[in-house]
Amino acid sequence: MNYKIFLLFFVLLGLTSTNMMIKAQSEEENLEIFDDSFWDTDFDTSFKMEHPVVEVVYGITQPKIHKDGFNSDFSQVSSVNGRFGYTDIESNLFESNVFEYSLTCVSLGYSSSKLNFSEDDNISNIGINRWQFGVGSMKGYGHKFTEKTNLLFYSASNINWSGIDYDEKAQIPTDQKLIDRFADGIRFGESFEGGIKFQVYEPIAITASYERQIVYPRLLFWKWAGSGLLFGIGEGIISHFSEKIIKASPTFGPFFNFVLLNAYKYGTYELRKKRMNWPFVTEAPLMYEGFNVGLSFTF
Repeated sequence: MNYKIFLLFFVLLGLTSTNMMIKAQSEEENLEIFDDSFWDTDFDTSFKMEHPVVEVVYGITQPKIHKDGFNSDFSQVSSVNGRFGYTDIESNLFESNVFEYSLTCVSLGYSSSKLNFSEDDNISNIGINRWQFGVGSMKGYGHKFTEKTNLLFYSASNINWSGIDYDEKAQIPTDQKLIDRFADGIRFGESFEGGIKFQVYEPIAITASYERQIVYPRLLFWKWAGSGLLFGIGEGIISHFSEKIIKASPTFGPFFNFVLLNAYKYGTYELRKKRMNWPFVTEAPLMYEGFNVGLSFTF
């Protein structure tokens, strides 16, 4: 973001000015506080590359609404998604084979009970169809084995807009009234994804991930923003802590970052199963939970 660039510029400008004053004073007092190695060590530890990325992802997920207000069941759905974006890769972090990976992308996908390979045995389950468009980011750390192969542990966050319809009506009128709130227009939602990406040989990588999605019946902006701010503070603290672990232990740090960050996100989505904008008193959202596999092409 632009504000981060400006903030970094002013911080560096302030540090540079402070260092110049300290050096000038030290010439008079023969006191050296910062030497050149300080700056070399902190700012010359990696190099960055930018690449376009195309991903094709297949998933199997289960739609759900919290049972306190919904008594019916949905059929399992399968999904096909495409992602298109750009990635930044910072290699040779902390004088090791660790690299940092970040991806910004747009996605387009379709999920439906009709895409399942096997028929649902329970005919009372509600078949659900959904298309979606989204934008998101993926970030993680991994190990580079050779110039062409690597292993990445990542966490992704997305916002999306969905269009939903159903193959059958719910047998319980109150349940039908509830699910109609998700199907009478374009609905806003969010998702998180935690997974691994193994680059077999450049540019092809295999991905496997767990994903949790929320579809809101209505967007209550201030409650949504307040909930997001609360969870965002916690995520920032965990990310900072994880980076310290990676710096101290490049061998195990990427995996610990993966576990801590995705466990925290999983917990935040658990809190929102009943109240979509926890801790505010709000209604239950439609949630999707499942697993994905896919192919990624980085050019």
